[in-house]
Amino acid sequence: MQLREGEAVLKTVSRHPTPYFLKLAEVIAIAIPFYVLIFYIGREASAEVTLGLLAFISFFIGIIIAVFSFDYLLDKLIITNKRVIWVNWRSLFKREEHEAE
Repeated sequence: MQLREGEAVLKTVSRHPTPYFLKLAEVIAIAIPFYVLIFYIGREASAEVTLGLLAFISFFIGIIIAVFSFDYLLDKLIITNKRVIWVNWRSLFKREEHEAE
């Protein structure tokens, strides 16, 4: 985003945290059955296998939470003295900017 000549940022507004927490709760609710399954598998398998499965599942859950978090933290509404700009991150590498005079 480039500011025009004589333009100043008045306020920057982020998204409300409720949708973020709902998505986070959804990811956790989806992850719980996997952890329960690993718990039951771990009773029959060795400790190394159980630890490997826990690390594997936790890694992917962490990546999903990181992507949701980046999307939440990077989206913002910028209010200047000449226009309003909405910066919307569609993915980690794709950003859309919308503006109104």
